[in-house]
Amino acid sequence: MARAVYARCSIIILDDVFSQLDLSTQSIIFERLLGPQGLLRRWKTTVVMTVGASKFFSRADHVVVLSSEGTILDQGTFQELCTRDNKAARDIISAEESAPEQSFTESAYNEDSTKARKVYAKHGDSKTDDKDLDAARQRGDFSIYRYYLACISWTVAAIFLLLQLTYAFLSTFPSECLTCTGYTMYQLT
Repeated sequence: MARAVYARCSIIILDDVFSQLDLSTQSIIFERLLGPQGLLRRWKTTVVMTVGASKFFSRADHVVVLSSEGTILDQGTFQELCTRDNKAARDIISAEESAPEQSFTESAYNEDSTKARKVYAKHGDSKTDDKDLDAARQRGDFSIYRYYLACISWTVAAIFLLLQLTYAFLSTFPSECLTCTGYTMYQLT
């Protein structure tokens, strides 16, 4: 989904992208991308989305209900589908009623944004913290290397180091040996 947003295409096709996310994450992503103030709405991007969860039906501009065989049972806005008396409408209404209540209010969206800003502020966003962070980036952070080394055994690390030293020795030995004896090595190109 991030790649689709990053590509800034005029049409995006999404295939059940919310299926592996929890309810709150689904709501946040949906609201920030497809909600009234969402990024894709502001860009006027056409989004074709398949969903298994019915909680997003009410927010869609157009809903197409498919049968298990792939034929179109009904289509229209969510309100139009709810007013019709057919199997597709009954399925949508029953799914909507059984779905957990999740509000898509503007205040909830702003509340999440405020929480994110507070978390960022906790980590420090002053100019001195930025300078310290830049200096740390230039010096490097060895904690990631410690993490990787902790994941492997000492035996594997020792064998790896021995093989690296052997490779370094064998790759420089011929040129050093020839230099010591006074011969020069020519490379044909």
